[in-house]
Amino acid sequence: MIVRDVSNQTSQALRGPAKPIRRLLAIPTYNEAQNIDRLLSSLLKIEATFDILIVDDSSPDGTSDVVRTFSAKNERIKLLQRPGKLGIGSAHREAIFWAYKNNYSEIATMDADLTHAPEDLARLFNCTENADVIITSRFILPGSLPGWNMWRLALTQIGHVATRFLLGMPYDSTGALRLYKIEKIPKRIFELAISNGYSFIFEILLLLHANSLKIVELPVVLPSRIIGSSKMNFREIRLSVELLFRYFIVRLFLAERLRVTSSRIKETDLQQEQVADSSSSAWDDYWGSAYDKRPLWYDILAGFYRRWIIRPAFENSITSTFAPNSSLLHAGCGTGQVDVNLIAKYRIIALDFSVRALELYQATNGSLAEVKFGSILSLPFPDCTFDGIYNLGVMEHFENNELEQVLREFKRVLKPQGKIVLWWPPEFGSSVRVFKFFEQIYSLLKIKREHLLYPAEISRIKDRTSLEQLLNRCGLKLSSYEFGVRDLCTQVTVTAEPIQ
Repeated sequence: MIVRDVSNQTSQALRGPAKPIRRLLAIPTYNEAQNIDRLLSSLLKIEATFDILIVDDSSPDGTSDVVRTFSAKNERIKLLQRPGKLGIGSAHREAIFWAYKNNYSEIATMDADLTHAPEDLARLFNCTENADVIITSRFILPGSLPGWNMWRLALTQIGHVATRFLLGMPYDSTGALRLYKIEKIPKRIFELAISNGYSFIFEILLLLHANSLKIVELPVVLPSRIIGSSKMNFREIRLSVELLFRYFIVRLFLAERLRVTSSRIKETDLQQEQVADSSSSAWDDYWGSAYDKRPLWYDILAGFYRRWIIRPAFENSITSTFAPNSSLLHAGCGTGQVDVNLIAKYRIIALDFSVRALELYQATNGSLAEVKFGSILSLPFPDCTFDGIYNLGVMEHFENNELEQVLREFKRVLKPQGKIVLWWPPEFGSSVRVFKFFEQIYSLLKIKREHLLYPAEISRIKDRTSLEQLLNRCGLKLSSYEFGVRDLCTQVTVTAEPIQ
């Protein structure tokens, strides 16, 4: 048997004590009544012990009725019938979550169109490789796609090349015949997947690959479908292409969004989060699902700006203000991309009101990341704790009365000789003008959007005088006020210190 191990890193998942292996095979179906009888009969002849879950989207051809007939005779066969055609990707996801819920150790997936041979499924179950994920590849053996027409061959080859070069995955990433050893895989990885269609197949493999799960490939011969027709259509192809390019951009600029961490957020913090008001959930949505609704052009521009323009300028302002090894509070840390090169130089505590943001911060900054759940309106720290406090793109989201509360909290936890560095967008900033222009375009074209490109900025800096007055009311004085080309005129760098 040929086995190709194309993983570069070993799994970081924790290994639990030995226990009996419970296996599940999940098969999504829609109008497969012609195939499902023959398929189930073949699967029940395999010597390996496993249960079979059919996820049927209320097929009008009676697929679920055939499955019920089998289920009545064999308790290994389960039926999960859904209310309508919800997509093959969502069927895979729901089956995987069902496996977690019912304490299975492994879950395999396959198509119902008889192209996946039951013998190959047995090879997945019997594979002795130390792997977290075992997939099958149509590109190891010559002549592995017999009977395929030119259109399907071309589509498959293009998909393979695209996922290989755009997503950096050296696998056959679009094949559904695979095995996940979910007892070794954090469920959170599967929760990150957003696709409900065919693109789920390569999306979930990318997420597993990005989280250093060990993936191995087995060669497979995949004949053309004999009965029925493929459910792939131009809409599915378009959605797959869109997701492919979105993840290409994410890998370049926002790779932390692909990773999950073994959370180091304290249990007391999580309990506080459970009783937090709706603003916490709103920020979780902003750092999570709302991101996936933003247009691709925005992610390209924002990613480029954050990495190559704002981060170098921000690092310079921090290193020129604070001495090495100072204790610093990043108050409203977000994903923490600007801390990548700072975190080894300072003792940074990252605070945010979104657990999802803290997860992303940990994924971005690794083992050095120390995070704390909390609101900057009421900082969970004693008086005079920090040498410095800083943030970027935070202050403008608060009302004027809240700003005073925030600044007084900053002064409270700041040491007497400490300093505060705030990157705060002004009304006259270039980014404000750019986004106003795009808002006008959207309005003229009458384009409806479910999500804003960015949270509402209700307290941008209007002028230096009003800023100084605000600081003075809070017991702070303005040390420096900088606005210029180093960040393309988008932010005012405000440095403040306590009034002695």
